[in-house]
Amino acid sequence: MSAPRLLARTDLSGLEPITLEGRVVLDAFPRLAARLAALGAEPTLFAEPVLTRGAGGTPTAVAWYGEGEGEPRPLSSLSPARRAEAEARLREALAALRPAFDDAEDGALLRRALVLADLDGILVLDRGIVLTGWGLAPKGTGDDPSRLATLLAQGIGRYLPSLAEPHGPSPENRPPPRPTVAAPVSPLPPSRPPAVTAPVSPSTAATAWGGWWLLPAGVTVAIIFLLLGFWLGWRAAVGEWAGRELLAVVAEETPHRTALEQARAANLELERRIAALRAVLAGDVCRAEGTLPSLEPPREGGSPAEGEAVPAPDPSPPSGR
Repeated sequence: MSAPRLLARTDLSGLEPITLEGRVVLDAFPRLAARLAALGAEPTLFAEPVLTRGAGGTPTAVAWYGEGEGEPRPLSSLSPARRAEAEARLREALAALRPAFDDAEDGALLRRALVLADLDGILVLDRGIVLTGWGLAPKGTGDDPSRLATLLAQGIGRYLPSLAEPHGPSPENRPPPRPTVAAPVSPLPPSRPPAVTAPVSPSTAATAWGGWWLLPAGVTVAIIFLLLGFWLGWRAAVGEWAGRELLAVVAEETPHRTALEQARAANLELERRIAALRAVLAGDVCRAEGTLPSLEPPREGGSPAEGEAVPAPDPSPPSGR
């Protein structure tokens, strides 16, 4: 017998280990191998899993080890002739496990172990078949028996249809059926004469059928009055809100108008002062009002004749004697 070697590796990014009663099925590999040996089946049918755990102990990958010679190849990659031969060998290996499917001790464990993550996990060697990716399901499957049964039927169950059947105790271990006790039959009550219905007169029928239009007419009138009430209420509310808004605007405009008038009066006063100052600056600032007197001293014998030039005074100071 050859030593175990690495056959495949499965990433658990989208998968999760299947559990049974709170325990991971992959951890029960020694128990499965012993059960297969006791049944006389191929003990190397299940590859030995070795979990790789990340931070917090969460499994991140599974490495699969098994015995056998030759290069392991997925069942789906074989030629039609060799694939048919490998499928027949797989059916024989699964049929050897049939007595344990309904076992009360190992039946549920064996069924959950046969749930494969992918059919490519069925590897074919030179002299045997090894299952990898077993005991794994898509994330979110949880411990739902119906979901696990569906995955089993869609996976390896196609090679053994009895795997898809609901599991339970074997026929020899089933309890005998309980005797059926017939319920006592009560006597029938005495028959009563049929009730006699009074005939309906034609006038009554005509009245009953003739007043059918009153119902839709009444509903129409009620809807009209309801809409009218809504419209009147809306008009009253709009009128009241509009009046309140107008009063608020009028009350608030008074101080603004007063301030505006004061500003206008101040502007007019400033304009008036500016005009007066401009008029003053337009004339001779140093000129006194009226006719200035002549600065020429009067001549002897009287004032100079009209039109005669007046000589300018000598600016030199008089000499001292």
